[in-house]
Amino acid sequence: MEEKKNIPQIRFKGFTEKWEEHKLFDIASYRNGKAHENDIDKEGKYVVVNSKFVSTNGKIRKFSNKQNEPLLENEIAFVLSDVPNGRALARTFIVDKSNKYTLNQRIAGITPNKDINPYYLYILMNRNKYFLQFDDGVKQTNLSMEDMEEFKEYYPKKNEQDKIGEIFKKIDSTITLYQNKHNKLTNFKEALLQKMFPKNGKNIPEIRFKEFTKAWEQRTFEEIFNYERPDKYIVKCDKYNENNKIPVLTANKAFILGYTDETNTYESESIIFDDFTLDSKFVDFPYMVKSSAIKILTLKNRNTDNLRFNYELLNSTKFEVLGHARHYISVVQAKEVYTTNKAEQNKIALILAKIDKLIKLYENKIEKLENIKKSLLEKMFI
Repeated sequence: MEEKKNIPQIRFKGFTEKWEEHKLFDIASYRNGKAHENDIDKEGKYVVVNSKFVSTNGKIRKFSNKQNEPLLENEIAFVLSDVPNGRALARTFIVDKSNKYTLNQRIAGITPNKDINPYYLYILMNRNKYFLQFDDGVKQTNLSMEDMEEFKEYYPKKNEQDKIGEIFKKIDSTITLYQNKHNKLTNFKEALLQKMFPKNGKNIPEIRFKEFTKAWEQRTFEEIFNYERPDKYIVKCDKYNENNKIPVLTANKAFILGYTDETNTYESESIIFDDFTLDSKFVDFPYMVKSSAIKILTLKNRNTDNLRFNYELLNSTKFEVLGHARHYISVVQAKEVYTTNKAEQNKIALILAKIDKLIKLYENKIEKLENIKKSLLEKMFI
């Protein structure tokens, strides 16, 4: 068997020493968190670091007035337990501030020693393949202290760790910055939709462009849209290749099943409506469909209606679903909504399309940075 090399594929100039292999307990101290079930308080001072908190990057939080197991700045929280094929197992969280967090049970607290850069260790341990091998996909995975003790990895000297940690910290900070901007734009669009479409049976929206004053008229979606249901699978092949250009859409939020080179595509702008979830997606590119649960919606009259406006109208409308009938046919078509003339539709569609473009821009930036990070993880660590 070829001996594993103990230098990474790429590294900073000036570093030539071989990396050394260490067990976790040689380079850091370890402790378990404590239960907080009886101390949860939505007005609590401390954030409870549990698996949900770690796996959602802090979006889902619980609070406690008791700091049963304090976490200090630059310590690492590590998820020890998760359901089969879960996404939380071995996820890490690095503490940004002392006296702010408290460590829950089934979460480990890792304190790097003075020769270990905390951010380096945080990146190294996160979803490390060593820990993921314990997940058999059948039963709940629970990493033991013995499992943790046997975690071995390679470490350079502290000054090289510092440089590696710094570059990943900058990438993560930029991803977070873009994600925050993305979230703000998404929330801004949601707020606009609440105010630019009439609500609660009213026929005038809360805000509108000043040149429009007429009340909106009531129509049904059946009057606005033509629909097509692919009764047979349009795609003949079951093998997909990401090098091909044509996405194949299936049910469940218009999920991209794969990419094909077939040419029997839908070319024009249209709306994909998913009968299972009642979600829709605006598409302006050639695509194919592999689900009869999808409806393909187009406008009955492009001279009087704007497709993007009516897509947003469809998406912002609430539907009451009863039973298991085909939702579009039985529930959506007959739904009465208020709509306006095409001139006002065009203006509303334009501003929403501009916001969507900015949202997509940040999504692309995030994706590129995540790809760069993934590549660096493969090449800057052993």
